[in-house]
Amino acid sequence: METIPTRSQAGIIRELEKIVLDGVDSDALFSAPEICYAARPNSLVIRADGRVGKCTVALSDTRNTIGQLLSDGSLQIDNALLGPWVHGWASGDLAALACPYTSFS
Repeated sequence: METIPTRSQAGIIRELEKIVLDGVDSDALFSAPEICYAARPNSLVIRADGRVGKCTVALSDTRNTIGQLLSDGSLQIDNALLGPWVHGWASGDLAALACPYTSFS
């Protein structure tokens, strides 16, 4: 088995990248989309009164309340209210993943 000398490896890798990435925006290719914490299903805001929300920016918006922390420590989540916050995962809508609050109509 023949190996590539260490001193030649960087140049060969650059040549291969040129071939593979010809016309492709490599920054876009290797970057992950921005995903807001509020779009993540497991990210919750627990308010002092036990209300459960998704977004720390929209604290005064009633659509931000998706459930309640009960006195026994369990969570009561209304999936219909949670849905708009996490719909970007199913739809693939990158704008909704970046900020689900802005996608509310």
